[in-house]
Amino acid sequence: MDDLLYRCIDFISKSDIALDQSDIEIFNSLERKLAGLLYYGNAKQARKMKIRLLIDRVFTILQRISPAGCFFGIHPGDPGRIGFWPDPLRFEP
Repeated sequence: MDDLLYRCIDFISKSDIALDQSDIEIFNSLERKLAGLLYYGNAKQARKMKIRLLIDRVFTILQRISPAGCFFGIHPGDPGRIGFWPDPLRFEP
């Protein structure tokens, strides 16, 4: 789970996609919360918070910066893969 969280954060920070002001604020808040976990959280609390941050903050930003005609999320045919997928995949069984 940590790998996914930090890879997504790395992707967002190195992406050429311009974030709007609300995404920048979300991203900055995310970085502050992660830094706080390093100093003040215990392992169990940190894991829960990282999962919440990944789903509520990171995935939200990635959904908003999805390329036109794509969505961000779990691949409908392969739940082990997360990424940007063409919109038509969203509606396939």
